[in-house]
Amino acid sequence: MKNLMIKKRVGVRALPITLAVILALVLSLGSLTAVFADDPEVDATAALTKVFEMAEGTTTPEAEFTFDITTASENVPTDIPSVNDVVVEYDSAVLGTTHQGLKTVPLQSGNIFAGVNFPHAGIYIYDIAEEESGYTIDQDTETLTYSDASYKVKVYVEQKQSGTGTYIKAIESFKTTDDAGTSTDPQDPTGGKVDPTPGTPDPEPEDPLNGLSSMTFTNVYVKNTGGGGPPSGSNTVLSASKTVIDGGDEAKYFPFTVKVTKPATIDDTPTYKGYVMEGGSVVTSASNGAIVLAAGQPNNYINFVSGTDTTVKLKHGQSLVFTEIEVGATYVATESAQLNYNTSIELTADDVVSNLGEVLTTGAARGVTEGTDLAAFTNAYDEVTPTGVVIDNLPYLGLIALAIAALAVYLAAKRRRRIREAMATERS
Repeated sequence: MKNLMIKKRVGVRALPITLAVILALVLSLGSLTAVFADDPEVDATAALTKVFEMAEGTTTPEAEFTFDITTASENVPTDIPSVNDVVVEYDSAVLGTTHQGLKTVPLQSGNIFAGVNFPHAGIYIYDIAEEESGYTIDQDTETLTYSDASYKVKVYVEQKQSGTGTYIKAIESFKTTDDAGTSTDPQDPTGGKVDPTPGTPDPEPEDPLNGLSSMTFTNVYVKNTGGGGPPSGSNTVLSASKTVIDGGDEAKYFPFTVKVTKPATIDDTPTYKGYVMEGGSVVTSASNGAIVLAAGQPNNYINFVSGTDTTVKLKHGQSLVFTEIEVGATYVATESAQLNYNTSIELTADDVVSNLGEVLTTGAARGVTEGTDLAAFTNAYDEVTPTGVVIDNLPYLGLIALAIAALAVYLAAKRRRRIREAMATERS
């Protein structure tokens, strides 16, 4: 009984201590929440990345691309604030990164939602797409394919703990269509989710967009300095010429293999027209190769399928001319070796002339530039030194032969006379 009373007393005395400990814990938790609430509520940010693709060797055109940001139909708030369009500007000084023949020029926008005042907490939804404007192309020499990508962006807004105003807690971005306008795969477990957070550019050869927002729009630019059609003097993009010197046969056709390969910005397999020119006129004939008869002759031509070796033959004074090859395409021209002819090549690339020396080929694939591109093949005739009888000496040789023959007849007659005299002496 005594022990039981001692335990009760101890329990009664311990109760105030227990309550004090619990109260202290509650107060400490309250102070911890207050520290968290005093931390600044920083707005989340989002940016888009404009990607401009073109072939290696292409000058970045001056362009201004605009992106519309509109309120989505899914919005529950009726007082959703508008967001200004985003504009990204390019000029020739923006160089980009080149890898395997493709030049990629990315530019990241500023914070899309900077300065936007959201009236209260909630989820605000926007659609983002690019306008098809901002650059006027030359219909004859340029093409520009705009991005058909679109994104749905959700902005999560919360009330500040202080009770004055709101802040952007988080931003989500979902790709709804890709650059070709194809809807996002419904089986994609991410729902097409991408990270719109802006970052610091850190391009790598195989990843020129490294460090940038993943909300991208890619436009593809293709330039052709010639414009196509039969050669007119000013629309030549690439040419290979033939000159024969040192008394060589100017009527002889010299065979070449020529391969033209499309630039990295072209998806399909194009066919290029090659015209044979002589004296300022198109003279393409069966003597030059497998021709295609053109309406309105004599503008016949030879077809060159991208990436395929094609045989063509040129004689003195003729040139193979292309007028529709895109900047960034490549070519290789190789002449077949000919007996008693030494071949040399003078190469012009983007208006710069270089001498390759005595070679039969332009070598590794050469890029088609925005300037003049020409492979000038010169065949020097190597005169053969004749062996045997020289025709000019035949008269003299004839006289010598006649003298030798006369001498032989004289000696033979003299010998026969001596023999007869000797036989006559013996008989007597």
